[in-house]
Amino acid sequence: MKKLALLFLLLSSLVSFSQLSNKHWIPPLHSRNSGEISDQYIYMSTNETTPFQVTATDGNGNPYAGSPFTISAATPWSFPVGTGQPTKMFLNLSDVNTVVSDKGVILEGPKDFYVSFRMRNANHAETIISKGRPGIGTSFRL
Repeated sequence: MKKLALLFLLLSSLVSFSQLSNKHWIPPLHSRNSGEISDQYIYMSTNETTPFQVTATDGNGNPYAGSPFTISAATPWSFPVGTGQPTKMFLNLSDVNTVVSDKGVILEGPKDFYVSFRMRNANHAETIISKGRPGIGTSFRL
């Protein structure tokens, strides 16, 4: 029975694409030590062989520089968001717990793609993966 359950889990993971979506949202963040944050960027990839365009906007609908971006399986794309704090992806402490609509990123395209927000400093790196439409819910935890 255990082998059957393991086989089911392995097979279901092959057909599960919960991170693939044609629309993604990544909210802004805050860091207590803003001097430690460097190299912030959005990375997009897809398993589609035919190139397509992805638009990137902030919460107000203002496009990011260079948007729309063309991606395909052979040509993933990344674009810089900023360094330090504040940027489009990092809030000042005074903006925490308030509605700020000119931050974050909304990415949308005609086909499914993957999105991650990546940041690094001298000693550490971090990645936030967007779940896209399959991740929409009513209860969130951080």
